[in-house]
Amino acid sequence: MSSNETTVPEAYPMNGGDGAYSYTKNSNCQRAAANVSKSLLDDAIAEKLDVEDFSCNPSNAFRIADLGCSVGPNTFFSVQNILEAVNHKYQSQCISSQMPEFQVFFSDHVANDFNTLFASLPPERQYFAAGVPGSFHGQLFPKSSLHFVHSSYAAHWLSKVPEQVVDKNSPAWNKGKIYYTTSPDEVVDAYAAQFGKDMTAFLEARAQELVVGGMMVIIMQAIPNGTPPSRIPNGIMFDFLGSTLMEIAKEGLISEGEVDSFNIPTYNTTPKEMMEVIERNGCFSIARIESTSPWSKAGHMINGPGLTMQLRAGMEGVFKTHFGTEITDQMFDRVYEKSGELIHKIESSCKEGTQFYMAFSISVSSEAAAPTVIPTMADLPKEHFIESIKDDYDVTCWGCGLRLVLPSNAPIFKCGWCGALTNHNAGKRECKYFWLRRLRDRCLVSGGVWALFPVLFDISYFHGIFHSIITFMLSVATVYTVSSASFACAGTPPYRVWGSYPAVGKGDLDNYTFCHQCSKPKSPSTHHCRSCGMCILDMDHHCPFVSVVIFFPVRKYVGRLFYGISFCLLNALSFNHLTSRYQ
Repeated sequence: MSSNETTVPEAYPMNGGDGAYSYTKNSNCQRAAANVSKSLLDDAIAEKLDVEDFSCNPSNAFRIADLGCSVGPNTFFSVQNILEAVNHKYQSQCISSQMPEFQVFFSDHVANDFNTLFASLPPERQYFAAGVPGSFHGQLFPKSSLHFVHSSYAAHWLSKVPEQVVDKNSPAWNKGKIYYTTSPDEVVDAYAAQFGKDMTAFLEARAQELVVGGMMVIIMQAIPNGTPPSRIPNGIMFDFLGSTLMEIAKEGLISEGEVDSFNIPTYNTTPKEMMEVIERNGCFSIARIESTSPWSKAGHMINGPGLTMQLRAGMEGVFKTHFGTEITDQMFDRVYEKSGELIHKIESSCKEGTQFYMAFSISVSSEAAAPTVIPTMADLPKEHFIESIKDDYDVTCWGCGLRLVLPSNAPIFKCGWCGALTNHNAGKRECKYFWLRRLRDRCLVSGGVWALFPVLFDISYFHGIFHSIITFMLSVATVYTVSSASFACAGTPPYRVWGSYPAVGKGDLDNYTFCHQCSKPKSPSTHHCRSCGMCILDMDHHCPFVSVVIFFPVRKYVGRLFYGISFCLLNALSFNHLTSRYQ
């Protein structure tokens, strides 16, 4: 095939029209997934959108752009949700008399079916509508012209397939596969690098278009940190399509080279990757970022044939451009026949955290956020060198995973987001005599306590029955308190979510430190016991006499133990004195 045929075109429109395979009739999954984040959208607008500055706008127009609108009707529902939230914001701030006129821009690729989109516009809409064709990886609107930008299930599309994955001479050549789900790390890195470039261009363009104080909301497919791509529903579906194409290739209907030269141009980002791109941009302040689970709430709406139809409505154009109509129809027909097998695989997949909700407010213009050029050490004259001071260095908060720049003389720092404390001087200390501590606690001291009882209390005289009974009762109480204290469950600290920014809320790990021995968060009142080899909540000390950590629930037993032993000794001495008198 020629080079023109082996590259996926830049535009990837959904199926237009209103036919059986159209996106209009087969996009219920995307709508249900977006509805999961509706309450988050309402909260973000209510808390972060600054409409007071907008009310002073002479034009009195509030402009909204929906990027990746496709052919509807989902885009209309999203726009209506935004309008209702903005109207409520104006009313809550008692400026409803200055309610603006709304203008909505529906934007998608040039090849999008705008005719079907505008033919289905709500007749009683309360906004002026306009279409803006073009790629959102570049600037689409004049500078400072938009107040709100929305994009749902579109930002995961790449501007192009990474060139390395279709290059036979590249280590990232994705031979025999159409997606990176089960591919080598080189293929995954190529996809991640392309997504980083595209998302950087996306944010730079939006920073130009939004007014200061404006807001942007992005809902996109994602993958939790540390989860393999082969475990999420999207990865399973694309692998299923790839295996179906390879079956067709083995039958000789297409060549394997045609499959090797095709890759799906989407990427499921992780929260960590997305945060790095946002930090590099520097124009946006984060209002809210949260991982949601649409499959867990909307998965019951999907059956095998329905899922195949929705998959076809969204992906048919990409396959048809490369393989042609006949092969594409055959591929989806075979997937339809095996849809039960596909659903079975998806049911056993990881459905948690597969959707990423992000709300940003633009705090500075793109010009103000331009990086300042700082001279390097090589650019400075020699007399400016001060060897006792080192450059700042990057550190990562163990609590939420955010990167911070700290001076070299700050080995201990507190994260401004989650509040976790990080001590770079603290490390995992190996206890060389751990076995000796256990031997001392379990055998020497405890064995000594048990050995004293026969000596003190094994008296066979018949006199002093009263003292014997009291001594027996106290000895039983002593044994009980020793057992209660020795076998009491240590107060381990409760589990706290850590390590991922969207999952860790603001202040969730306030003043927490990280235990290198247990590899988990440690609250301010928690200490690590080297004798027990674990972290103990509200720990006082490790007592060798009862072979247990003294923490709050155990203190009452320890107090009773010492009182019991004292009275036992007193009664034993009194009993010995009485019996010696009557011998």
